[in-house]
Amino acid sequence: MIRKVEAGSVHRQWIQASTICRITLIFVLGHMGVDGNERTDRMASERIQN
Repeated sequence: MIRKVEAGSVHRQWIQASTICRITLIFVLGHMGVDGNERTDRMASERIQN
């Protein structure tokens, strides 16, 4: 999200102009590459397809 804002996202102007509220961006690590989650994703996908 920060990269998108820094890269010139449409939201950058809105964020810079916002004086009404405080905006906090929080990075949440995705599950990609985390042990067990890849296997769980495969199992879920297989179940949906069957």
